[in-house]
This record gives sequence, structure tokens and C-alpha cells, in this order.
Amino acid sequence: MNSVNLKDQLEELFHFTCDPNTEGWMFEIAEQMLDEFTWKLDKDKTHSIYFPVNTWGLSSCNWLAENCIAKMKNLRYIYMNEKKGDDPRSDMPKSIASILRACTDNNLQIHTLDLSNNFLDDDGAVSINEYLATNSTLDTLKMNNCGLGVKSPALL
Repeated sequence: MNSVNLKDQLEELFHFTCDPNTEGWMFEIAEQMLDEFTWKLDKDKTHSIYFPVNTWGLSSCNWLAENCIAKMKNLRYIYMNEKKGDDPRSDMPKSIASILRACTDNNLQIHTLDLSNNFLDDDGAVSINEYLATNSTLDTLKMNNCGLGVKSPALL
């Protein structure tokens, strides 16, 4: 086995991909499903997470922030870049704020944050600004097609 294949396998081993919530689970049922998705996850070693935040509700994002993100001491890369459907979730900015707050509160050294294809609006811009004020390790911030509001540039 060459080193490239081994490196790819190790990357996959320490990466967590959460499936989209295609069933529209809500509240306790959604939290139970996230618990099932993450129960085998070695949170101490996980360095990257892909979470299609637009398919999960605020309570699910709060659960993920508290029960997973907060415990991922080696987390460096967060990808929340999938949009499902044409209707943006109104709780999207709060959902992303919850996850970013978990990163800040636990002093996680995030290097890459991809928020592309999410509806952030002005509230999302405030959350991102607060996060950027506390993060000194971020190298890459992707925010393509984010639905930022008219006031957002002044808030960032």
C-alpha cells in the first residue's frame, strides 16, 4: 500500500459526514437520529465534519453543537455547504451561530469554514463577525451564494 492510499484512509477515518435530513425529522426524533449517526464517532480524533445544516432544524444543530462539536478538540475543518430545496430555513442563521459558538466556547482551532449555499441574511453576518473576532486560526472562509442581507457588508 502506498502512502497516498494510507493518507486518504486516515483522512476518511478522522472525518465525519452527516447524512442530510431527507426525511424531515424534527425535534426529539432528529436528535435521536443524530445520536445514531454519531455514537461510534471518536470525537477526540475527528478533525473534519461535513454537516448539511440546511436540512436539519435549530434544535438538531444545537444538539450537534453541544454533543459533538464541543467534544471535537482536534476539529479543524467544518463544511456546512449544502443547500436542499429552494426554500431557505428561517432558523439557518441561528443554527450556524450555535455551531460557531460551540467552536468559540471550546477554543477549537478551525482552519477552514465553508458556509456556502446557506441563507445567512444579516443575522448570519453578525454571527460570522462575532466568530471571526475570536478565531485567529481561520485560513479559509467560503461564503458563496449565502443570501446575505443588504446590511451584511457593514456587519462583517
